[in-house]
Amino acid sequence: MRKVSSYVFYITIVLLTLFFMATTFVVWILTYPLGKRLNAHITCFSTRIWYCIVYHVGWLWGWRIKVEGKENLPDGACIIMSNHQGYFDIPIFLCLNKTLRWVSKKEVLKMVIIGQVLFMRGDVLVDRGSGASAKHMMEMCKKNLDMGVSMVIYPEGTRTRNGDIGPFKAGGFLLAKQCGYPIVPAVIVGNYECLKGGLVNPGNRFILKILPYIPATEIESTDVKKMMAKVEEVIVTEYEKIRHIN
Repeated sequence: MRKVSSYVFYITIVLLTLFFMATTFVVWILTYPLGKRLNAHITCFSTRIWYCIVYHVGWLWGWRIKVEGKENLPDGACIIMSNHQGYFDIPIFLCLNKTLRWVSKKEVLKMVIIGQVLFMRGDVLVDRGSGASAKHMMEMCKKNLDMGVSMVIYPEGTRTRNGDIGPFKAGGFLLAKQCGYPIVPAVIVGNYECLKGGLVNPGNRFILKILPYIPATEIESTDVKKMMAKVEEVIVTEYEKIRHIN
């Protein structure tokens, strides 16, 4: 029965995602004459539909999403740093009342639908083996932040393979120090367990917890390695407290 239920889930998600992709493409085409900046901004806003799709489809399988700590978000643009559990991280983050873009590895462009949507949204893609690409990433993130667009970075560099949080990389912290914007640590749980063995986990619970932000002045006066260690400790500590909700 669980297999049948999972097949229905996947078919529903695929069909709705194709519809979502088509509507995103229409928005992107219609707003293209407005210029690259406004085009990407409107397309970015339209992708919040994805959150609604995943949330309401998952509801039929008993999935529940809880967002805690929204009051910890600063008013302006910020750099959100979170652990990375799976593909559903993105739609859950879209429930925040902020315009968000992601820093993602360039290989994501090869992924059907997701890669094309990230391109249309104006998300920042980086070739992890290229110094020039890293510099370009810094420049593009700075432009987005200056426009009031918050950036989401997964400092682990990739999603978890075993449910544990991997070691952090320094790129996002260098960005925060150079750009002068606050870091918002965030913890997400539930995505690793939602599709156990490829099958839907009915009644799965998700939590997105926003932790108190670190002001730009503190980031500027703190060594990058020390700041990275501080944020990693905060995220890992909170994650271990709430990771076993399912």
